[in-house]
Amino acid sequence: MDNPKINQPFDDKKIIGIIAVLVMLGLFLVVVTNVTSRVLSGARAFVDAESVWSKTQKEASLYLVRYLQEEEQIYYRQFKESVEVTEGYRLATEQMLKEDPDFEIIRPGYEKRRHCTNCTYTTWRCKIARC
Repeated sequence: MDNPKINQPFDDKKIIGIIAVLVMLGLFLVVVTNVTSRVLSGARAFVDAESVWSKTQKEASLYLVRYLQEEEQIYYRQFKESVEVTEGYRLATEQMLKEDPDFEIIRPGYEKRRHCTNCTYTTWRCKIARC
């Protein structure tokens, strides 16, 4: 006996339905991957910012000690620049931890250092995840 279900060709509606489900799953995976990438980039940028903040604190104390020892104005200017970077990072971090952060303060605070690695993602992560 022939099984009638085995010999029947696929219905066009079934094929289109299967393809639609697979396309939707693919799009969902693309969106999830994009969001995950942004969140991880934001976290990495936040950790990088903390690292730069710590480094500039150490540089500031080093420049201050050199200025006190050698009394050259170049060391005092470098000390002031390092303190400005540390202050910018402090202001940005304080804003990010507030209930309603001001994003116009966060980005310039992180950009006080010559480069801002993924600070767009840091502010985006803060907007989405409420820090």
